[in-house]
Amino acid sequence: MKTKTKILSCTTAAALICSILPFAVSAENENGKVRVVVENNTYKVADGAKWEGTLVDEWVELEPGSTAESIITEVMQENGYADPIESGTYGSYISSVNGITSGDGSELEGSAYPGWLVGYNDWYGNNGISTLGISDGDEIFISYSLDMGVDIGSDYNNTSTALKSLKIENAELSNAFSSDITDYTITLNEGVNSIRVTPTAENKYYRYRIYKNEYTPDKDNDYKRSQYIPVSDGDTVYIGIGNSNWQYLGDNVQETVYELKINTPAEQSSMGEGNTEPSGEQKDLTEINKIIEETTSDIKANEQLSVVGNEWEIFALARFGAIDDTVKNDYVKNLSEYLANTELRRATDIAKYTITLTSLGYDMEDFGGINYISALSDYNFCTNQGINGAVYTLLALDTKNYEIPASAEGAEQNTREGLIDFVLSKQLEDGGWAFFGNNYEPDMTGMVLQSLAPYYDKNENVTEAVDKALLLLSEKQNADGTYTSYGAPGCENSAQIICALCALGIDPDTDTRFVKSGGSALDGLCSFYLSGEGAFSHNLGGMANGMSTDQAFYALCAYNRLVNGRTSLYDMTDIKSSSDNENSENSEQSQDSEVSENGEQSQNSENSDKTTVIEQSGNDKGQSGVEQSSENISSSKNTSAVQTGDSGIIYYVFVVLAASAFIAVLVYKKPKSDR
Repeated sequence: MKTKTKILSCTTAAALICSILPFAVSAENENGKVRVVVENNTYKVADGAKWEGTLVDEWVELEPGSTAESIITEVMQENGYADPIESGTYGSYISSVNGITSGDGSELEGSAYPGWLVGYNDWYGNNGISTLGISDGDEIFISYSLDMGVDIGSDYNNTSTALKSLKIENAELSNAFSSDITDYTITLNEGVNSIRVTPTAENKYYRYRIYKNEYTPDKDNDYKRSQYIPVSDGDTVYIGIGNSNWQYLGDNVQETVYELKINTPAEQSSMGEGNTEPSGEQKDLTEINKIIEETTSDIKANEQLSVVGNEWEIFALARFGAIDDTVKNDYVKNLSEYLANTELRRATDIAKYTITLTSLGYDMEDFGGINYISALSDYNFCTNQGINGAVYTLLALDTKNYEIPASAEGAEQNTREGLIDFVLSKQLEDGGWAFFGNNYEPDMTGMVLQSLAPYYDKNENVTEAVDKALLLLSEKQNADGTYTSYGAPGCENSAQIICALCALGIDPDTDTRFVKSGGSALDGLCSFYLSGEGAFSHNLGGMANGMSTDQAFYALCAYNRLVNGRTSLYDMTDIKSSSDNENSENSEQSQDSEVSENGEQSQNSENSDKTTVIEQSGNDKGQSGVEQSSENISSSKNTSAVQTGDSGIIYYVFVVLAASAFIAVLVYKKPKSDR
C-alpha cells in the first residue's frame, strides 16, 4: 500500500507541476534578473527528509532566450546540484531535488499527494501560468508540499481572495492593515518618491497583481513585488487578487481589490530624522573603497595572519575574494593540527571554525575525516552558552545548508526550529536582545537578526520578531548614524547592525529607517575609521582596536556583497567545496580576485562587471581551490563525530564571573571572543 501511494503521489505531482511551470516561455528581454528559490519547509529531516530549509535563493541574470527551464537548470548546476527537471507525458516537470523525490513523506499523517510545486511571484495556482513570460523582477519558487499546496499556503478548496498581510517600504499606512479593509491612505516618508509593495495572499492559489492609477487586470502592465513603484501625491496603487482574467475562480469566489492612495505632506517623516533617497540609488562610494583598500592591506600585512585565532580576518578576506593562497593553505594546516590536539568545549568554537573553513571551500561534514557538524546535533551543547551559542550555531549551519545529523544516544536532538524558538524566547519586551541582563544591546540584537535572516518571511514568528527589532533599531539610532551601548557609541554595534541589515536585504546607507540627520548606519560605522591606519577604534576618537577592525571589516564585506547582488555574508551556497574543485582552474580564479594596491579589483576577464565597491571575481568560486596539504585532512567519507567537552560547566562559571566583572561581559559577547 505504501508503494502504491508513493507512485500515485509522484504522478499527481508531476501532472500538477506540468500545468503551472512556464518552461516553454522565453524571457521577454535580455535585461534584468530573475530570482530562483528552492526550499523545503514542510518535510522535516526528523520525519525522514534528506534536507530541509532553503537550498537555493539567488538572483540570476536574464539572457536572450532564457526560459524558466534553462534558468532553473543553470542555477541548480552552478550550486552543485543535479538538474531537477525531467520530461514526461505531459511535458517537463520536477520530480526530485537533492534527494527529495515527489511522493516522499506520503506515509506521514495528513500527507496527501506530496510533491514539488512551482510558484510564480508568490502564486501557486495551477491555471494560466504556462502562458506567462519571464521578465525582470520575477521570482520562481520551487517548494515541496506534503498536502497538495495547502501546507505552503495554496488551497484550491479555500475561496478567500483577501490579503493576509501587506508591507510597504518607504511609506506608512494610515491605519493598521486588516484583510477586510480595502481602502487606505499611505504617507510617503520624507524625501522619497518610490515605494515597494509586498502583499501576501491568504490563499496563494489565487494570484495578486499590483497596478498604479489604473486597475487594468486585462493588461500585463503590473508591478512585481520586487520592484519599486514611482509615486507622487494623489497617485493610487491597486492590489487585486483573484481576477477572472488571470484564472478560473468558480461561482463562489469573488475578486478583492485594495486601494492605496498616496499622500505626501509637506513635512513628515515616519522615522523622525530620516531623510534619504530610496534603496538602490547609491551615493559616491569612493571613500568606502578607500577604507576597504587600506584595511585589506593592513590585515594582509600581518605576518601571523595564518595562525589559529585569526578566524574572522581569514573569513572576511575569503568573502571579499582577497585571500592569498599561501595564507589560506597555511591557516588550514595550522587549524588542522590544532583541532587534532584540542578538545572543543564550546559550540561557538565549532561554529566559528565551520564558518571560516566553509568560506574557504571546505565541507565541515568531512574535514580531516571528522564530521564537525555532528557536535551541533546536541541541542543542550548548542544552548548551554545561552543566546550566543544558539546564534552562532544557526549561522554555521546555514552557511552551506548543513544537515543536522542524528544526535548521540542520550543527547537531546537539535533542530533549526528548536534553536529559532530558543532565540525568539530571549527577545526582550522592547524588541531587542541582550547577551546578559534585561537591557537591549545593539550588537547582540544585530547578531541575532543575522541568524534569523534566512527565516524571515518564511516563519511568521521570526518575521514578527525581526520587524519589531528593526523598529527598535531605527528608533535607537543616534543622529550621526551610530548606536550607543553602556553610555557611548561603539564600533561593534554599528558593525553587527550593518551585517544584520545586509542579511535582510536592507541597504544601511539608503533605507530611510536607518538614515538620520547626521548620517546613515554606514556613515556611523565609518566614523570609527582611523584614516591612513587601515584600522577602526572601539569608541569615537579612540585608538586602533583589533576586534573593532575585524568586525567593521566584515561588515563592509557584507555591504559590498549586498550592493553587488551577491549572496549575503554568511550564505556560502555560492562556494563549491574544495573536493568538488580538485581538478578545476580555481588557482587562476583566486588570483583574479586579488585587491590591487590602488584599490581596484584586478580582473583576468575582459568582460568583468564594474561595481560600486571593490568587487570579487567569479562570485567567490575562486575561494575553493585550497590545496589539501595537511595530513590531517582526508577525503574519506567515513567520517567520525567530533569529540566535545562539557561546555555547561564552563558556561556557568563564566556567567558568575561576568556578573562580578563587567568587562568580561563586554568582551565575551563580541564575535571575536569566541576564539
